[in-house]
Amino acid sequence: MEQAGRESLLLLKGEKIVGTASCCASRTPELAGWGEIVSLYLLPEYWGNGWGKALLSAAVKQLESMG
Repeated sequence: MEQAGRESLLLLKGEKIVGTASCCASRTPELAGWGEIVSLYLLPEYWGNGWGKALLSAAVKQLESMG
């Protein structure tokens, strides 16, 4: 999951990984200064309960902290 210039987040329920998100500075030259959520995955059994929204929110906060 580690890649230079990319931040990866894990969503855990206890010790079980139930979701992941990855974000970085925009990879599109025309969007320099913007951020990009590269991926967001959530196990299907966790859909519809707010877990994905929480993961997306965490990814946006991570992008904000990156400037």
